[in-house]
Amino acid sequence: MSILRILLEITVYSALLMALILLLKRLFKKQFSPSLQYFIWFLLIARLAIPFTVQSSFGLVTIPQEAVPAAAQAEETAEAPAAPREEPAAVRQQAQAPVSINAKEAGMGNSVTADPGNLPGTADPTLSAGDTSPAGPAIKPETVFLAVWLAGIAAVALKTAGGCLSLSRRIRRSCVLPPADVMRTINKVRRELGIRRRLRVLVQNSASSPALTASFLPKLILPISLLGHPARLHFAVRHELVHFKRGDYIVCLLMLILRAVYWFNPVVWLMQKPIKTDMEAACDNIATAALPPEAKKAYARTILEMFSCRMCPQPVLGMSLQNNKKTAEKRIRGIFMKSNTKRGIRFISVFAAVLLVAVCFTTACQPSLEVYSGITDRDKFAKGTSVAGIAMGGLTFEEGKRALQPVVDDFLSRQVEYTVKNIETPYRHLLSELGVWMDAEAALAHAMKNGGEEKNFPMELTVDDARIKAAIAEDSADWNQPEASYSVEKEADEDALTTSGRIVRNEPGTFFRVDEDALLEQIRKQIENQDLRSFAAPGKTETAVPVAGRELVLMGSATTAVGRGSSESRKYNIWKISNILNGAIIHPGETFSINDTVGDRTVENGWALAPGIENGTYTQQAGGGICQVSSTMYNAALRAEMKIVERVPHTIMASYVPQGMDATISTGGPDFRIGNPYDCDIILIVNCDIPSSQVTVDFYGQVPRNYSLLFESVLDSEEPLPDVQYKTNSSLDKYAVKLTKVGQPGEQYTVYAQKYGKETDQPIGEKYKVTTSTYSATAPVVEVGSGIPLPADGTPLEDVMAQAAELQAAKEAADQVPSPALPTPVLPDGSAPAA
Repeated sequence: MSILRILLEITVYSALLMALILLLKRLFKKQFSPSLQYFIWFLLIARLAIPFTVQSSFGLVTIPQEAVPAAAQAEETAEAPAAPREEPAAVRQQAQAPVSINAKEAGMGNSVTADPGNLPGTADPTLSAGDTSPAGPAIKPETVFLAVWLAGIAAVALKTAGGCLSLSRRIRRSCVLPPADVMRTINKVRRELGIRRRLRVLVQNSASSPALTASFLPKLILPISLLGHPARLHFAVRHELVHFKRGDYIVCLLMLILRAVYWFNPVVWLMQKPIKTDMEAACDNIATAALPPEAKKAYARTILEMFSCRMCPQPVLGMSLQNNKKTAEKRIRGIFMKSNTKRGIRFISVFAAVLLVAVCFTTACQPSLEVYSGITDRDKFAKGTSVAGIAMGGLTFEEGKRALQPVVDDFLSRQVEYTVKNIETPYRHLLSELGVWMDAEAALAHAMKNGGEEKNFPMELTVDDARIKAAIAEDSADWNQPEASYSVEKEADEDALTTSGRIVRNEPGTFFRVDEDALLEQIRKQIENQDLRSFAAPGKTETAVPVAGRELVLMGSATTAVGRGSSESRKYNIWKISNILNGAIIHPGETFSINDTVGDRTVENGWALAPGIENGTYTQQAGGGICQVSSTMYNAALRAEMKIVERVPHTIMASYVPQGMDATISTGGPDFRIGNPYDCDIILIVNCDIPSSQVTVDFYGQVPRNYSLLFESVLDSEEPLPDVQYKTNSSLDKYAVKLTKVGQPGEQYTVYAQKYGKETDQPIGEKYKVTTSTYSATAPVVEVGSGIPLPADGTPLEDVMAQAAELQAAKEAADQVPSPALPTPVLPDGSAPAA
């Protein structure tokens, strides 16, 4: 139990106890003697001083299990969602016969201690394995409350200590020893009261009334004004010595300590005055019990005279702290009351005290909760009783469940392990995952009702065959595969620049077929015997037979034409990438990347320099031209309904595929990646025939479809071709004109797909959007020699070429040199622009 919970419990009980004490005193104030009225407060002081409540095995009220509030049930379920109380019945419907388990058999031995004060786990009554409750915050509220409580103790203690130190200094500075006649009076009263212990007596000029300091070594402080009044001094000394004899200074010191500890409890502050008032009245009654009536009257007059004086507020006992009219009246009344209480009233007092103790010091009056059929949370196991080898004697049912929790956790955290022939990785499953359940509550209930010396009750566990079957079914995805396998036979001719592939079905091989029924039986038997050694799954080797309906089919295909005017280096690059991609296999759920498969395109890696698009213009680069293959593959992948993971269009629209259906790739830049969404392998066949000027990409799989796909490119928007931009290049011939960047108008295309039935040739479903590609407008760039004045942007290229021809002719005429042929603009790929 936490400190805060103990403080809260004592606070509630102290409030209840104070209310009952005040009620008793009000009902029997004339029948109770002053001493009895004082001593009844010791019940409250004891309740505050004793930091625990006695756990009673007897309860006056029992709440049945069915009557537990829904909120409490919800809280219990929230604390332990893994094992609701209703699970046993549900599990037993599917389980085999239960078997017994002991802590030693579960691997726990005798390492678990069943001490209720040091039990593992939490207060959660439900047994479950692998509690995965989230961790609490870094600073818990309990920590904050505890810190505040300790700070309050320190503050009150410091203030009290300061007052005591101040009084001590005042005593040292202003007190003197009393005269001899005063000491004779004190010693006489000591003998009359039968006090043998010595008491230090001091006289102080500033004190207005006698007082006894609250400390383990108290001092009697007498005001100097009493020294001239022998009768009054005698009564005052008699009163204080009765305090000393009864040890009231210890009670007052204890109240100061309780006030510091329970600074937050209003009862502790409210009880100070009534307890001290009854303490004084009881002291007066005892001090005057042996005096004649006239002496009692003189004693009462002394009290009245003391109350008429100014009192000094000091942390001491005596008449100085109780100076109101009601206090004086009660004390004077107590002087003339009988010191003995009648026998009937004493019996009632004893009965009331016993009842108060039972109510506020024990849990007897707290409602007990039925935690199991016929068992409450206060019932305890008989001495010598054990469950699963764990000692339960003296524990409650809930404490027993917490003591068994390590046994349950340890056993259910163990694994069943088996291997399958030809598969390297063993298969492992936690017992908790296989539906193994330990009926700890039934074992505890049986032990609670039938326990005794040297009796050990094993827990029963149940095994859920359905959960084991499910685990085996999940594992079997890796074995018992009789499907035929396929391979690709490739043919490549680097001189002819041709590559092709042919899919060949391999002859059926052998595989190990697991006997799943026998495997289930073996797992269940090992769990029941608690023998969890690794074992080989039973089965036999068989010849694979292809599954009907799982033949390879062409799922998607696309062909593009290689321009006959393309450079030889471009054609070579197209053949090279086709040969690398040919025969690739994409497994289910796998993502295929062209950049990762082909590697970096560099001259060192065997790639030729050829025109390729870079930043909107054609440049010579290693591997130039291979985007034709990635674009062809993109079109085939769309038809095969592969998952397009990454695709980027060119900055300049490609002419070898429909608008908006190209895919660029670059070393260290854009990549083309596709995923296999099917449950079978997808085989990629790339046929490249440069002499025939075509590239074909095919996707083969085992998912036949009764429809084909047709694609449509729709122009969404366009921008006009920007004006030609001119630049002077002094490295060119003086009157040369060179087109260095082919411009293009801006266009945006959206590609749509439509399914058509293969047999009916009719559309299936609605047309749907595939992708949108944007090609930004770029201006053509022309460079001219230094002999040509730089034309203004937008000047028609024909005019610039005519001007260059005129300047060249004029120069030749002047030099009388035969005129060469007119310069012709050349495109980056080596061809002439269209007329």
